[in-house]
Amino acid sequence: MTAESTTAPPLMLRRPQAASACGKGTSTWDRMTAAGLNPSPVKLLGTVLWNAEELAAWCRYGCPPRDEWKQLWPSIRDGHRVKQTVPSQPR
Repeated sequence: MTAESTTAPPLMLRRPQAASACGKGTSTWDRMTAAGLNPSPVKLLGTVLWNAEELAAWCRYGCPPRDEWKQLWPSIRDGHRVKQTVPSQPR
């Protein structure tokens, strides 16, 4: 077994990886961040990072705006059931 095959996925993502994980380009990601449409990043030693687990959950829950997400995320993170509100798809 090589070191590469045992490497765990990153827990925190830099801007390009966070954007890519959510299917967005970095320019779009930057606009979403400025508009408060994605989860808040954290700053660690001057580096802006997003929590990979939080981004995955945010996508599963339909990418709600940050102010809505801030209310949902603690319950999701702590393992409580939260009613999933996915936007309805046009038919």
